Amino acid sequence: MKLSIVNICLFILLGCTSFKQGRQSDIKQVDFSLEIKQFVSGSYTQNTFVIVGDKFFIFQNSTTKEGQSERKVIYSKRVKANSLSEIKHASNLLFSLKSEYIKAAIGGLRWEITLADKERIKKIIVENYSVKELDTLFNLINKIIPDKKPIIYMY
Repeated sequence: MKLSIVNICLFILLGCTSFKQGRQSDIKQVDFSLEIKQFVSGSYTQNTFVIVGDKFFIFQNSTTKEGQSERKVIYSKRVKANSLSEIKHASNLLFSLKSEYIKAAIGGLRWEITLADKERIKKIIVENYSVKELDTLFNLINKIIPDKKPIIYMY
């Protein structure tokens, strides 16, 4: 996929909002989205984990020989209501976190997290750092990922 996940989410949200103004009962507005871009030092492919509404996606991000960014869906599923509720609750705690947690190091792990609900948007960058609230969220998301699929690493 050539479009970024944020662009897709914005497109969905804007489309829902403008469409909803004309036809209130025809479409359900997305009230929750979460994107976690995971960068692992030394890896040629990176993964992005996305939840929009009750749908979960794992994207594999890579660069072509021509230097073009490429993103493809490698897994998708609908999240069960109880798991989604736990993930939303853990995500809600992220709104009170700082925007950056960075520990200088050569190599390591980096996450870029974008979280949105109906009223707020929060962006957090975490690099070579452990944040308790993120560890909880990452564990919950990893529980819904089947074996042999990429998981969210923890520092």
